[in-house]
Amino acid sequence: YRYVKQGYTAAFSLTEFKGQVLEFESHIDSKFRTSFFNKELWLKYVEEASQINESGWGLDKKQLENFPNRVILAYYKLIGFNTRDEYGWICEYSATGAPPEKRRAILDLIKYGHRNLILRLLDHPNVQTKLYAADALIYLHMVGEVENVKINYKRNGKKIKSLNFIYKEDYKLSTNTWKKIYKIQQANYDVITCGNMGSYKQYKSTTGKLLSMDSINDIYKNYNLIRIFGYGYLF
Repeated sequence: YRYVKQGYTAAFSLTEFKGQVLEFESHIDSKFRTSFFNKELWLKYVEEASQINESGWGLDKKQLENFPNRVILAYYKLIGFNTRDEYGWICEYSATGAPPEKRRAILDLIKYGHRNLILRLLDHPNVQTKLYAADALIYLHMVGEVENVKINYKRNGKKIKSLNFIYKEDYKLSTNTWKKIYKIQQANYDVITCGNMGSYKQYKSTTGKLLSMDSINDIYKNYNLIRIFGYGYLF
């Protein structure tokens, strides 16, 4: 069940499965996060999704038991479970710009430190999923890990954030991973994208364009744009 008021000033979605509430989210959380999640019921829900189970991309029992709920939800969204198939940064939904579901999912994998899952998704057959994995890995390669954030105040009361970075060798992209990324770029696959153009629309693009050197150079800026839009919980 879903309700959206124009401009996303009010919205909610409620998923029911076998007569029980599976998950719930609403505009009360400005990032539209799932505020109620029945993990035990959700696992039964996934078991009935034959396209996921037969794909070989599901998580094993140990991962499902030990990973945080948001990591599990994010991963399954990225492999296509109940998500719209589109690639973008900020897209226009009901007159409000917001990251697509798969973008928010990749942000969660970054936040919770599951670079291993992102690396795995680079080989996923879905082109949009490959792209989310590629730009996330490049982003991590660029910035490493934030050690801490210092907030200083100017005389006018304006806040200034000072970030200290520690470059983690584990985040550095290997030659083999770069080769995979360039292989996706050179294949020039067709891509479904969405943009922030005044109303919700989907556009056609290619991996050749979206992983060009110009686009790669814009990755840090685009992640920063998400922060400006209020989705900066990983910075």
